Amino acid sequence: MPVAPDIPHLETVLVTVPTEEGPFGAHAVAEPPGFGPPAAIANAVEHAVGVRIKELPLTGERVLAAVRGEIKEPQLDLSFLGEEGRPRGPVGWQTSG
Repeated sequence: MPVAPDIPHLETVLVTVPTEEGPFGAHAVAEPPGFGPPAAIANAVEHAVGVRIKELPLTGERVLAAVRGEIKEPQLDLSFLGEEGRPRGPVGWQTSG
């Protein structure tokens, strides 16, 4: 299982030119690259052992417990969604089109 010391050296580049797309001229801070690797590893574990694990970290103990059926599936609370699958109440997003 890969751990932090296994990743290659990363170079940080600070961008000082504001953008009109972000709030207050801000750019993204690279959150998206943090989502891919854990999901890819979880997919590989599921493909290898046939059990989907939806919690991190994916330790050997957690994988073994899942294979033995000792881990319960976490329940996702979607009560904030209306009947049509859209947020209701004070939460709301507007889309074009």
